[in-house]
Amino acid sequence: IVKEVQPNLAIDFEIPDSVRQSSVPAPKKAVKVADGVWEIPGSHNCVAIEMQDHIVVVEAPLTDGTAVAVFAAVKREIPNKPIRYVVNTHHHIDHAGGLRAVVDEGATIVTHALNKPLYQAYLAAPRTLAQAGLAQAKQQAVFKIVDDKLVMSDASRSVEIHHVRGNDHAEDLIMVYLPGEKLLIEGDAFTPGPPNSPPPAQADAFA
Repeated sequence: IVKEVQPNLAIDFEIPDSVRQSSVPAPKKAVKVADGVWEIPGSHNCVAIEMQDHIVVVEAPLTDGTAVAVFAAVKREIPNKPIRYVVNTHHHIDHAGGLRAVVDEGATIVTHALNKPLYQAYLAAPRTLAQAGLAQAKQQAVFKIVDDKLVMSDASRSVEIHHVRGNDHAEDLIMVYLPGEKLLIEGDAFTPGPPNSPPPAQADAFA
């Protein structure tokens, strides 16, 4: 039974050195999936989409250091174009933990409308953990908002971003679809079974 709640109390506890020093993630390598589309494998499989004069990256996961490593892998494959947009599939910290690196990169955060006030508060807070290669961000976060559907296109390809309504995993969940390549990019919405296995007898409420 909770008898008393006091919000926003100052807490004094020891931060482990492993967290305080925040080690640099190992370099990542991009793998070509289709012409102009690369996956950056890892715990969260990020995707880079090459547009006519810029790059769209899906996900900046885990930490700023992880996101920086993802961006570096993308730039090695597409060296002469800026990362202009980074799509955030939902607000859970393992998918939003690298958003400060997105701001440092000068890219626009593409996310569901529900997330903008949350991220504005998060990105305005002081950065207290050291991240190798990241300065204290002086740039202002820029957002491109998704409600039900957002289409970003140019002469090279079309990128559709869809809100997944009624999903129990996250109310703000969005997916990315590339109609030209017939590729669907999702985070935490579906985990397939082994190859050639039948569909589950009962649908997963989180999928």
